[in-house]
Amino acid sequence: MLVDGTSYWHFINSWSEMFKSKGQNSHLTHISRPPILDRWIPAGSDPIINLPFSHDVEYINRPNRPMLRERIFHFSSDSLAKLKAKANSECNTTKISSLQSLSALVWRCVTRARRVPADQETDCMMAINNRSRISPPLPENYFGNVMHRNEFLSFLVYFAIV
Repeated sequence: MLVDGTSYWHFINSWSEMFKSKGQNSHLTHISRPPILDRWIPAGSDPIINLPFSHDVEYINRPNRPMLRERIFHFSSDSLAKLKAKANSECNTTKISSLQSLSALVWRCVTRARRVPADQETDCMMAINNRSRISPPLPENYFGNVMHRNEFLSFLVYFAIV
């Protein structure tokens, strides 16, 4: 994933600004919120490895996968509030957010649908706007993504939410 939703919409809005200003006197287009392209790597992380892109078929094995199917699910505010309350109650805490409780529910359903063995560890990665949650926080105009990795054990009993 190259960019998260924040950077995606930043790009679309900047592009729109450029086209709106086309035809005005200035040959240089002004963007109200220029992107910050400086790469940021958290302390303790492995260095970035730049792979050559010219002959990727030589070193990347792309398995044949079944055709992707998609579904759109709608959750009412009330059902999200109930899910969050149930998660917090069962885990004896008040710190589980609506996003966390919904993410756990979706991941539980994914692991069940894939028939993952109950003792197998699984990984769930989500691109989220984590700019303000890290220390020091990244600027709002940081272009890219701040990937947060959530690791879940797939013990179905472990997920208290359903």
